[in-house]
Amino acid sequence: MKLVSITNHYPVVDFQEHQTVFYNKYLEKEMMEIGVIIPSFLQKQFAGKSVVKLGDVLFSKAFQEVYYKLYMNATNYHWE
Repeated sequence: MKLVSITNHYPVVDFQEHQTVFYNKYLEKEMMEIGVIIPSFLQKQFAGKSVVKLGDVLFSKAFQEVYYKLYMNATNYHWE
């Protein structure tokens, strides 16, 4: 599943079978260092974690269900 910018059609991130590929290196660095901050009301769905970083088995789910929906302007992107 690939997240693509609607304005310039440039891919942001691609969740492949066993790998996450970022096309935005700034965002990749942020996900490695800071990760996806999980709000307290969703932490049960993420094994009680308050943060899920790139490389964690829950990262794809956290990015798609939390970061994308809560922290990105979803009107500027679509999933392919």
